[in-house]
Amino acid sequence: MKKVLIWNDYPLGPVGGPSGYLYNLKSYIEENNIKNIDFLNNEDFIKKVEIKKEKKFEAIRKIIREFKKQLFKTKKLEKRINKFYKFYEGDYSFINNYDIVHFHDVRSFYRAKNILKDFKGITLLSSHCPKTPAQEEIEDNIKMDYKTFPKKLRERLEKIDQDSFKNADYLVFPCKEAQEPYEEDKNIKEILEEKYRDKKILYVPTGIPVKHIDKDEKFFSNKGIDVKDKFIVSYIGRHNKVKGYDFLKELGVKVLEKYSDVIFVIGGEISEEFPPIENKNWVEFGWTKEGYNIIKNSDMFVLPNEKTYFDLILLEVLSMGAPVLLSETGGNKYFKRYDENGLFYFEKYNLEEALEKFDEAYNLWKNRKLSLEGEKNYRIFKKDFTVNTFGENYTRLYNEVK
Repeated sequence: MKKVLIWNDYPLGPVGGPSGYLYNLKSYIEENNIKNIDFLNNEDFIKKVEIKKEKKFEAIRKIIREFKKQLFKTKKLEKRINKFYKFYEGDYSFINNYDIVHFHDVRSFYRAKNILKDFKGITLLSSHCPKTPAQEEIEDNIKMDYKTFPKKLRERLEKIDQDSFKNADYLVFPCKEAQEPYEEDKNIKEILEEKYRDKKILYVPTGIPVKHIDKDEKFFSNKGIDVKDKFIVSYIGRHNKVKGYDFLKELGVKVLEKYSDVIFVIGGEISEEFPPIENKNWVEFGWTKEGYNIIKNSDMFVLPNEKTYFDLILLEVLSMGAPVLLSETGGNKYFKRYDENGLFYFEKYNLEEALEKFDEAYNLWKNRKLSLEGEKNYRIFKKDFTVNTFGENYTRLYNEVK
């Protein structure tokens, strides 16, 4: 039996991204008393890094030239990247006790470059970003425009992505469709194609605990929202372009013009870039801990991603037995393989098709048949996406690598 180390130098918890993904996997491993898989999340290796917001230095900016400002910004960004991508230091010789080391983000794999030089075992790399890690670092973490980001630093981050995908012995994705956002990068696409030809890409669909949320007929009315005889459509997520919030607004405007008995209930931090629709039937909860209650007490969920990897919220919605109107992109497409499903697909950016699919779901709701579509989704979840199925597939995966 192979000895496996899962490399996570960050705490695990029931959240999104690799922390939540590995939290579910660790729960399965502990419940089933599996002894050959260890996690690195020892307190000695966990370092809390505070990212300080950039000061504006307004007074200085008024008196210095534009090129000096840019030089200052570039130096500051370079310093940040040097800090966050610094190679690990210390004695990591214990990794030689393992046959496999599995990394779950590109940055950790890159930072372990020196540690892995003498490692005789096998390295696996999973990336959980809905875009390339370089894009996520620049757009979501640093919060700058990708194209106008200093070219030298952008190319450095892109090179880290390319080298990491190339140097890992195996890449692990939840499904082939999840590779789609990465394949938009020509260099990474070539690496993935080569890995695929060499049978160095493995696939393990994600699994999650079932969301046991009770339906509460008074949930919305208790919050002063009149949903009587309304078709309740929910969305929970970031209010940005990648998640498709801008497209959701376009759809919402058209739907609310056509139907007086439709109400959108939205969870997630409100964005200045994409302000909400001003309509009494468009209700924003803002950041909320009641996202699951919103979904459970809605008639349909919308997942309008522009790009996606393998969105955990889709699995959560399936586990609650809700119908879904969703874009045909990335990992979303994986579920098309199920003939019996309550998934209403539309081509991304195609507003006309999204409206047609919305009408289809609305008419089923009017005829009291839409809930049957949600039941189909719950059956899909129970069959293939529970934590137990996920854990079984994962432990089997480690036996496949050679």
